[in-house]
Amino acid sequence: TIPVSGPAWAKSRAVPVLEKTALGVTDFGEDAGAASVVKLGGNFLIASAIESMAEAAALAESHGVDRETFISLMSSTIFDCLIYRGYGHRVAARDHFPYPDAHFA
Repeated sequence: TIPVSGPAWAKSRAVPVLEKTALGVTDFGEDAGAASVVKLGGNFLIASAIESMAEAAALAESHGVDRETFISLMSSTIFDCLIYRGYGHRVAARDHFPYPDAHFA
């Protein structure tokens, strides 16, 4: 889902295109910066989830629990969602290196 915001005339042109490329579009009103704030909030939640997985895995490991088994259990049961499934294996493997820059910007 893509967050959008800004003047109605701009959204009336952009939303039909965005609807063809995303699962959905959510309108956050006329303030042009609102969608950016929503995106930043989402990024903060992702970073917090990754950090909490690492902390919990470290706690489990410090008590003799295999971190990969721990993350696998958590990401397939009570935290069975895209972020935990997508980043959990990297946390378990201590893969802390960013992907190479794709040079999109």
